[in-house]
Amino acid sequence: MKTYPVLMLSLLLAACGGQSESTPPQQPTAPDITLNFVSDQQYSQEENDALQKATYILANQCRPLFSHGEQMHNKQVRITPATSHEQADYGWNNVVEIQFDLPTDRELGAASGNHCYFRLGGGETSGVRGKSACINSCGFEQVGSAVDGGLFTELPGIPIIRNNVREIVFKVQGLDSDYLAANLPVHKPTTDHSDNDYKRRNWQIQGMSRSNILQAIGNNQKNVRVFSGRCMEYNQEGNSIGWTPKSACYKLFNQLVAKITDTKGVADTLMQQAGLYPYVPNAPDAIVQNKDLSIEVDNQGYFFIRNKTIRE
Repeated sequence: MKTYPVLMLSLLLAACGGQSESTPPQQPTAPDITLNFVSDQQYSQEENDALQKATYILANQCRPLFSHGEQMHNKQVRITPATSHEQADYGWNNVVEIQFDLPTDRELGAASGNHCYFRLGGGETSGVRGKSACINSCGFEQVGSAVDGGLFTELPGIPIIRNNVREIVFKVQGLDSDYLAANLPVHKPTTDHSDNDYKRRNWQIQGMSRSNILQAIGNNQKNVRVFSGRCMEYNQEGNSIGWTPKSACYKLFNQLVAKITDTKGVADTLMQQAGLYPYVPNAPDAIVQNKDLSIEVDNQGYFFIRNKTIRE
């Protein structure tokens, strides 16, 4: 059976309260709250130190929520690559991602009944991005919208996490749209132009609604800028159910990823991290990358294979 390391944090959260001159001084209550977060990977000492420091900073700055640590369930913490927007907007390379579930309880405020996630990064801007309801429950003074979704606030001191040496290995040098689309369950392509006036090829996924497509964007279709798609399964009530192992989306994505990398577990890891299987609504984006290529997946079933060598 596979075992995972447990991150132990003991936080001293002192209660604050006023007292009059006639009242004898009293020692403030200082509950010792232990938060046990399970990690799904093994980390170096440097990475483990970064995990602990980032989690400690967030817990101390988000006391209204983390003081209810005993009510947090399915607590997980990990280091994961930053999304393309996090790289561009905040200068992050990797982030500490914290997730947990909360019960329905009025004392938890807006976060009541939510699956919370927080993504903490250090770089040009040190801060945290997270689910709106959970960020709002922290009581941060200055909060703004995040491009990737949710809310963002600056938090000084989040450590910069160096690029993980366990990089994905891609077996292609570029993105040939004919090669990537070959033998996938799609109809013949149509051609038009993107909003930026690049040539775009569109493949409708067989047996699915018109919103389920693959696209290749780039004037040189033998090495496109981005090969992307959208695929989502729904139940009888019309609600998203993610990508179950027997679904067309699950099978197509696995076929596509296998065309560009032999690194084991990439497709499953991306789907799990993006909350597509098992399905977790509003989960953060997932990404794997090296200096030339990246694969990014979001919770709505959109995925992007980007060629980072094309910059014009």
